[in-house]
Amino acid sequence: MPRRVTSHDVAERAGVSRTTVSLVLNDRAASIPEATRRRVHEVATGLGYRPHATARALARGQTDVFGIVLFESPYADRNSYSVLRSLLESLLDAVLRTGRNPMLFAHLAGEENDLATYADGRADAFLLLAPREEDPLVAYLAARRVPFIALARRINPRAGEAGSTSTMMAA
Repeated sequence: MPRRVTSHDVAERAGVSRTTVSLVLNDRAASIPEATRRRVHEVATGLGYRPHATARALARGQTDVFGIVLFESPYADRNSYSVLRSLLESLLDAVLRTGRNPMLFAHLAGEENDLATYADGRADAFLLLAPREEDPLVAYLAARRVPFIALARRINPRAGEAGSTSTMMAA
């Protein structure tokens, strides 16, 4: 497997510092001459340079990942899944159009879910799709100030009146 092209490679080939490469490729090069900016872009393109997403996330303190949490439900039926699929397609499209990357998380009922996964920096924010009313994830995220929104919270129809409906909520 070929070695990954780094900003050091671009700097060396363009005859500039790594700082200059970083400033140019991150559009923060107002004080750098246009000819130098053009040369850095040409060299980066020619070498096939791609920024390292993890390094960029560490430097910025932001991942540009939007987590979508799917909750398994014992109350779901085939119609629910077709609606979910349509909703997911729209959500994924919307997230991608914002320049962020969607990441799907499965939160399974009756399983031991590692809640720390949701606050370890993998995603900047979460959309919780139909969380169960009693699920501890909502309280966990709120306590850690992890941005999230819960859509169509599931209320256990066996615990309430017959015909209980989903509600919208945000936190």
